Parts: sequence; C-alpha cells; structure tokens
Amino acid sequence: MISLDELRHLEPTLADMNDEDLLEIRSQLYALGQLAFDVWQREQTGSNCPQGVVTPDPSNSTIDI
Repeated sequence: MISLDELRHLEPTLADMNDEDLLEIRSQLYALGQLAFDVWQREQTGSNCPQGVVTPDPSNSTIDI
C-alpha cells in the first residue's frame, strides 16, 4: 500500500492535507483501481472469475475451469 508521504510526494497539492482526509482519498483511489481492474478483467475474459468462464464438460460430470 502506498504511504501517505508517497502520496504527498506524487501529488504536491495533497502536501498540506491532514492524514485523516488523505487516508480517505487513498482508500477511494484503491477502490477506483480495483473497479478499473475488474472492468478490464471482464473485458479480457468475459467473466469476473479470474479462471475464465466455467463450462461443463459433456463427456463427464465434472466441471473444467
């Protein structure tokens, strides 16, 4: 996780912000990053499941992932 000092260094406009507010911004940035990754993953695989879409194997009763 990126430190508050690193955030302040990366974005100088945050230099004077108190820690509590900066913690909230960091949390929201991580949430935004997770959302962007989830959308990218869904576009790449067609599924939110990192293994891809689960499909049944008609030759037996197991499910191949």
